[in-house]
Amino acid sequence: MEEVITISPSSISINGCQDISFTVQVTATQQGRFIVRPISLISNGPLSPDNDRLFVQLKVAKYHPLIIVSMVIGWTYTVCWTIGDYFQAWTSYRRKSVVGLSFDFLFLNIVGNCCYATFNVVLFASAFIEAEYFRRHPFGLNPVVANDVGYAVHAVFGNLVLIVQCYLYHSGGNVVSTAVKLLISGYVMMVAIFYTLTIGQQMHWLDFLYILSYVKLSTNLIKYIPQVLMNYQRKSTEGFAISNRLLDLAGGLLSLLQMVLNSWNYDDWQSIVGSPDEYYRRHPFGLNPVIGNDIGFAVHAVFGTGFTIFQCCIYETGGNSVSKPAKGIIATYLLIIVTTMVCAMLDKLHWLDFLYVLSYIKLSTTMIKYFPQAYMNYRRKSTEGFEIMNRLLDLAGGLFSILQMVLNAWNFDDWRSIGGDPVKFGLGIFSILFDLVFMFQHYILYRKRNIIAPVEHPMLPKLPVIGT
Repeated sequence: MEEVITISPSSISINGCQDISFTVQVTATQQGRFIVRPISLISNGPLSPDNDRLFVQLKVAKYHPLIIVSMVIGWTYTVCWTIGDYFQAWTSYRRKSVVGLSFDFLFLNIVGNCCYATFNVVLFASAFIEAEYFRRHPFGLNPVVANDVGYAVHAVFGNLVLIVQCYLYHSGGNVVSTAVKLLISGYVMMVAIFYTLTIGQQMHWLDFLYILSYVKLSTNLIKYIPQVLMNYQRKSTEGFAISNRLLDLAGGLLSLLQMVLNSWNYDDWQSIVGSPDEYYRRHPFGLNPVIGNDIGFAVHAVFGTGFTIFQCCIYETGGNSVSKPAKGIIATYLLIIVTTMVCAMLDKLHWLDFLYVLSYIKLSTTMIKYFPQAYMNYRRKSTEGFEIMNRLLDLAGGLFSILQMVLNAWNFDDWRSIGGDPVKFGLGIFSILFDLVFMFQHYILYRKRNIIAPVEHPMLPKLPVIGT
C-alpha cells in the first residue's frame, strides 16, 4: 500500500548536545491531519522526560488560499461576537432606560461567560492543567489560544457594563425572575460542589473546568428565552438593540462556516463529529466493554418499557400519574442531553464523552427509579399488581451481568474494562440491591396482604335469587 506521507531524510543522527537545526521534506498524497511520532534512539543516558510528547502534527490542506480565508472568517466572527454588547449599551445610554431588556437574559449571560472565561484563562495559563490535558490527548494541542482568552474576558466586561446600566437607568420595574434566581442558585451550588470535590482531590481540575464550560453552554441554550418572552408580552422590541442579535447571528453563521470549510479543506470531518476510535485511543490495551448482548438488551429494554407505558395509557390507573419531582428530573435530564450533544457537535466535547453522559443518566435513573415503587408498596402495605417475577429475573440478570464482566476481565487480564463501562457494573449492583428490597416486601412484609380480591363485573346481569 502506497504511503500517504513520505519524509526525507527518513532518519537523522545527532551527535553532541549543541543546538542543531536541520530541514526535512514532507510530501503528502492526500489532505488531512497526520501524526508523525519520531523514534528516538539514544546510545547512552536516559531518554528525555518529554520524549513521549515528541510528535509533529501535519495538517495537509487541499488549497492553501482557503487557509487564509478561514483565518479571516475566524477573526470576523470573533469581532462580531465581541462588539455586540456595545450596541446594546449605546441603546440603553441613549434612552437612559433599560426597559425592554430582560434582566434574566443578562444575569444568565454573565454566569455563563464568567464560567467560560475561567475555563479559557486557566487552561491557557496553567501548566499543571495543560499537562493533564496532554496526558489525556497525547497527540493533541491545547484547544485554548490567546484570542479565546481575550474574547471570553471581554465578554464578561461587556456583560458587566450592561448590568451596571440596569442599576443606573430606569428599569420599569424589571427584575430577575424567581425561576432564574433558582436556576443561578443551582449553578452556583453545582459549581461549589464540584469545586469542593476538586479541592478534596476527588476529581481533576481539568474536569472541573469542563464543568464550567458545560454551565456556559447550558446558559446559552436558555438565556434567550426570557428575552423572547418579554418581547412577546410587551408586543414590542423597543429598548432591545437588534444590531446585537444581527452581529450574533453573523458570528454564529461564520463560526459554522469556518468549521465546515476547514473540515472540507483538510478532509477532516471527524473534527466535527468525532473519531470512532476514541475509546481505543484512551484505552489502547483494553477491550471494548460493549458486546452484542449489551446492544440486544438495551434495544429490547426500550421496547419493553414502551409497551408498559402504552398499557398505562389504555388501562385503568386509579388516579396514578407522573409526579412533579419526576417531571422535573426528566426535564433536567433532557436539558443535560441537549447541552452535551450540542457540546459534542461544536467540538467542545468528544462524542465518546457524550455517550458516557448518556450512560451516567441511565445509571442515575437506576439509582432513583426504584424508590417510587418501593414507597408505593410501603404506603399500600401490599405488592399486589407488582409482578415479583420481573424482580426475580432482574436479580438473575444483574448477577449474570457482573459475572460476565468479571469473567472477561479475569480471562483477558483487563480489569480496566470494568471501569470502561462503569454503568454496566453499577446497574448490576443497584438492581441487585433493590431487587432484594422488593423480594423482602413481597415475601416477608406484605405476604399476607397480597390476597387477590374478587373482581366485580358490573356490566353482567345479576342472577335472580331463588328462595326456598
